[in-house]
Amino acid sequence: MAIKEFHLSCEPTVIDCGTFTMKGMTYNGTMPGPEIRANLGDIVRITLTNNLDEPTMLHLHGVKIINGFDGTYLQQEPIMPGDSFTYEFHARQAGTFMYHSHFNSEEQIESGMFGMLIIDDPNDRVHQDVSIMISGHPMDYVISWNPDFDMENMMDMDNMNMYVLNGKQFPFLPRLLLKPGELIRIRFANISDMAHPMHIHGHTFYQIMQDANPIRPIPYVTIDVAPGQTKDVIFEANNPGAWMLHCHINDHAMSMMIEVIYEGYEELADQARKNHLNMMM
Repeated sequence: MAIKEFHLSCEPTVIDCGTFTMKGMTYNGTMPGPEIRANLGDIVRITLTNNLDEPTMLHLHGVKIINGFDGTYLQQEPIMPGDSFTYEFHARQAGTFMYHSHFNSEEQIESGMFGMLIIDDPNDRVHQDVSIMISGHPMDYVISWNPDFDMENMMDMDNMNMYVLNGKQFPFLPRLLLKPGELIRIRFANISDMAHPMHIHGHTFYQIMQDANPIRPIPYVTIDVAPGQTKDVIFEANNPGAWMLHCHINDHAMSMMIEVIYEGYEELADQARKNHLNMMM
């Protein structure tokens, strides 16, 4: 057993989502906040310092904790500007969790105050472990648009939220690069206000966990991730080529998309992306 200590600073931030920038509030200046990662059996301490001009609290979403550390008005006074508070728990359950504000939640979460919290089981064995956090942000938070992208062709402008993966939209999301034979784990976490059906091309997901609880593996090519849920899937890299992973709500399919590219297909994918974006602009 080890003691793992983490420090989070709440601060106002201008957030670059690639296709747009937005006014926000973040942990340590990034959206999502820094990934908090510990091992099964560790003691985890998270010290939150409030550098905002309003109160806040931190909720460890899905984590089994003792009374007094839940980050809600029922268990603690708000953390006032300039103050700090340390949350602590014993990591008795492995899996995928989230952390987020639980004060003025609608505004603070939609402004960027959230992140992933992962408790690793040392017996898990995969070649790649990938976190994908889904979030939504009101259109009126947008400060500016990237002039190189025609957003009317890339998304439904009647939708009043901008949805992103790990704080970015395509084509600013990094590729998932694969080698044949790899076993990949993807941890989906949805902090947005709607469900997102996440679809992979050319492969089959096997869901192995929901809300950090192991389940009998269930095959999917499209897995629905509801608000507040985490879902862990694995898949085998057994079909070399250039593929996509995206939300299957049609208005989101372009902006909420990650390229899944095998070794040796990078140049083909580069040219295909360039051609596609030229036609979309």
